[in-house]
Amino acid sequence: MRQDQNPEYTVAVCNYNMADTLEESLRSILDQIDERFEVLVVDDGSTDGSQEILKKLEEEYEELRWIEGENQNIGEARAQANREAKGNHILTQLD
Repeated sequence: MRQDQNPEYTVAVCNYNMADTLEESLRSILDQIDERFEVLVVDDGSTDGSQEILKKLEEEYEELRWIEGENQNIGEARAQANREAKGNHILTQLD
């Protein structure tokens, strides 16, 4: 997504130590969307290499953006995703 445009939809995903499936899952989503979407990942303090995967994918896909959560709980991570979403409509709980 270009920084000067707001997407119509945000696909919000929360992640905590799911490096084993993270890349495959995100690629599946990212390969099916167009410029109307952004994919926002809240990484809730992972320690398993998830953040390195997110950095790599963020360079590859302009529709992907991720932020680091405070490792509180899944509810707070979802609330953070809702606060940070740029889309007019938010698709949640895809984690």
